[in-house]
Formats: sequence, C-alpha cells, structure tokens
Amino acid sequence: MRTIKFLLLKFVIIVFCFLFINIATSNENLVNPELKRNRELWRNNNICSYKMTLEITESSVMYLGLPHVAIQIRNGIFAEIETIPKTDKGGIIQERYEKYFTIEKLFDFVEFKIEEEKQQYINSDVNRRGKITGGLTVSYNFKLGYPEKIDFAPYHTAIHGDLRIIVKSFENMSVEYNCK
Repeated sequence: MRTIKFLLLKFVIIVFCFLFINIATSNENLVNPELKRNRELWRNNNICSYKMTLEITESSVMYLGLPHVAIQIRNGIFAEIETIPKTDKGGIIQERYEKYFTIEKLFDFVEFKIEEEKQQYINSDVNRRGKITGGLTVSYNFKLGYPEKIDFAPYHTAIHGDLRIIVKSFENMSVEYNCK
C-alpha cells in the first residue's frame, strides 16, 4: 500500500513539474509579441538610412530641458547629430543618450527594459503583495513598426526617474543613400 502511495505521489510530482516547466516555457516564448511583431515589421521594411528627431526627457533634475535631437543614420550606422534648437550641448547629449540613436537601439532598449522589469517584479516583495509601481509603455508606428513613443517609469524610486523618448519626425532616406 505504501509503495502505491509513493508511486502515485511521485507521478503527481512529475506531472506537476512537467506542467510547470511547460507553462514557463510557453510564457518565455510569448515574452512580448507586440515587440517581436513590430521589430519584424521594421526589418521587413528594409530601411537602412533615415533621419529622425528625438525628444528625450528624463525626470532626473540634472537632465531637464534638453533640446530635441536630429539624428541621421546612413546604411545602419550613426552618421550625424544636431540639436534643435542648435546648442553647444550636442556632445553632452550624444555621450549621455547615444544608446537610443538608432531604431535598432530603441528596440534593444525596449527589450532590455521588458526583461529588467520582469526580473524586478519577480524579485520584489512589494509586487508579490500585488502592488505594481512603475512600468513600460511603448507605442509603435503602425506602418513601419519602429517605436514612436517609449515611456518608462522604474519600479523603484531612485536618482534616475521617469524616461520618455518620442520620435517626433522620421524620414526614410534609404533611396538617397543606396542601401547595401
């Protein structure tokens, strides 16, 4: 009788583990279908040269009031930066925000923040009690797929606060620069 109970318990544990692993794996595969779909749309449009104007605002006191940034990408590589209106802050802005200066880098940022948020949420005692504080919101261009607006509010309050990146204008220049 004990052997049957033991085998039954072992069977239940194996089935539970299998279901748990299967659910976790399927959730991993569906991490963010919207991000995946829009990144694929962007890549399928085969745009390698473009000009975009970014508005980057950060609630950190040190970075309030930054000008917009016009960025030019040629054959997938950062080529030029200009502040609007023109200021001498171009070098500071380039150093601080160059991680957002291509559409691919914007996608990478969104993907990184999704993963970071998941880990912070999983590891947070506050969020285990059901209180969600912070988040990431992304709006994508419906035709080309690139992130048009990224709003990020961290789960924790720190020196670096909310971050907003808006693509104010976008011009496809792939034909002019004969993409490779």
